[in-house]
Amino acid sequence: MHCVNFAAPQNGSEGLAVFTNGLREFEVIKRDDPANSMLITFGKKETIALTLFRSIGFLGKEKMLLRPGRPSGVKMPTLDSQVRGKQHCHFSLFNKAIDGAVLSAVKKAEDHDALIVRFYNASETEVIANDRIHFSKPVTQWQEVRMDETLVDGTDKAAGELGGLLLTQTPSFMVGF
Repeated sequence: MHCVNFAAPQNGSEGLAVFTNGLREFEVIKRDDPANSMLITFGKKETIALTLFRSIGFLGKEKMLLRPGRPSGVKMPTLDSQVRGKQHCHFSLFNKAIDGAVLSAVKKAEDHDALIVRFYNASETEVIANDRIHFSKPVTQWQEVRMDETLVDGTDKAAGELGGLLLTQTPSFMVGF
């Protein structure tokens, strides 16, 4: 069973989330980092680097730039870490205009063929009037749920609409595609 992982960087006015199924390694690269001077970036935005495939022939390295004079472990061949053949990677993207809600969790629903997405109002002083997210696929199910994934009665929101969020409120939604 694969684990869904995500990274969701935000810059105060907008955000982008990358969801991966089994791919666990990613990095948000800031444009102004001098270590990334050779990286091609897009405007003043940050870049999400997602590792699709990694394979090594040896474990340990003798001469590392950040560890002068010290090896990084026992140097030994790792022939079984060289995966050959066709690989399948699955990932999804969605963008969000940020009005204050922060994406805090994404998981598969326990008893339904759907996802659970959870947000929270991180503000200690503001109520968020109405926030929403947009998905690249048509949403067929959008229902507010409690933490135990039981439906919240009396909520009628359009797909992707979070509604108003009170201070430190944490709404969860069941999303089907």
